Amino acid sequence: MASSKPRFKLLGSSDATLLVSPEYRDFIAGLKSRVQAARISAARAVNSEIILLYWDIGQGIVERQRALGWGVGRGTCRGRPAAGIS
Repeated sequence: MASSKPRFKLLGSSDATLLVSPEYRDFIAGLKSRVQAARISAARAVNSEIILLYWDIGQGIVERQRALGWGVGRGTCRGRPAAGIS
């Protein structure tokens, strides 16, 4: 027996009237959801890599400070970057 619920919905558009099925709307909603999830995942991966990079840079500086005495008794001016760092 046929359902009384309409299978299609007419939507107004500036260009033309579109005939959109519920399956099409569900498909598009699923695509949007996947794109959003992928964007979030990519942003998390990038942030993790940047944090690891900064941590490694800081670790290298600390090791050289200890091993080579960087920044100890050299008359460094606080608040200004070291030579070669911009």
